[in-house]
Amino acid sequence: MLNFNLSAIPGLPVNANITEVSLGLYYTEGDTGSTGDLCSLFVMARSWNCQEITWNHAANNDPWKQLDLDTRFYSNQVGDTVDFPGGGDRLFPCAATAPCATAAHRWEEYIITDAMIKYIKNPETFHGLLLKPYLGNASRWYASSEYGEVDKRPKLTIKYSGTGINKQRNEKFLALCQIRANSNNIQLFVPLQITYAVTMTNLKGRILHVIQGSEEKWHTIQNKYFNQGIYLFHIKARNINLVKKFSIVK
Repeated sequence: MLNFNLSAIPGLPVNANITEVSLGLYYTEGDTGSTGDLCSLFVMARSWNCQEITWNHAANNDPWKQLDLDTRFYSNQVGDTVDFPGGGDRLFPCAATAPCATAAHRWEEYIITDAMIKYIKNPETFHGLLLKPYLGNASRWYASSEYGEVDKRPKLTIKYSGTGINKQRNEKFLALCQIRANSNNIQLFVPLQITYAVTMTNLKGRILHVIQGSEEKWHTIQNKYFNQGIYLFHIKARNINLVKKFSIVK
C-alpha cells in the first residue's frame, strides 16, 4: 500500500496536458519469483490510515469491505483465502501490470497514466495504490518513503506539455487581480481559492507588508505609513508567481 500527496506536486501547471505518469518502486529483498511473473497496481476505492492499517482493517475499527479471494497471491492451495483489500476496496481493472523484478535491488516501473490523470486534477479523491504480486505464497519487500537511501524511495514521475498554458492563465489572473488606492487605504482583490501569499515591497525590494489567504477576497492595507510613489505586490501560490505594480498618490 502506498499514497502520495497529489495536491503538493511542485511546478505542475493547473491545466497541463499530462502525457505520462509512472511509478518507480525499488525491490530490496524477498521472494523473487521467475521470469514472466507479474505485479499489478490497483487504485484504492476508499481511504485508509497508514499508521493503523492491517490485513484485516483499513484503520482502527474499520474493516475492509470485502475479502480478497484471489488465491494466486497467498496460497497454492485452492480455496484458501485471507483478509486483505479485495474487490470492494480497490478499483478494477488494475491501473498497470509489469514484470516482477527477478533479482533483489532492482527497480520496477509501472505506467499509470490513464488511471492517475483524473486524480492529479482532483487530488482530494485519491486514496492511494495497492501493489499485488502474483507469485503464489510469496513475500516481497520494497523501499518505502522512510527508506534510508533517499534515491531508492518510491518515485512518481509526471510528464506534461503545454507551457503556453501558464502564460494564458497568468494574463487572465492579472486582469482579475484589482488594486484600489486612495489617501487612506490600499485594497487588493485576490481571485484565488487556494493558499497564497502576497508581499508588498517598494522598488528597492524592501518588504513593507505581507498578506496570506486561501479564499477569493479584497484585502485592505492602511497606507498612512507609506510615502507617495510606486510599489509592487508579489503574488505567490501554486503555479503562480506574479508581480502587480501600483502607485500611491497623496
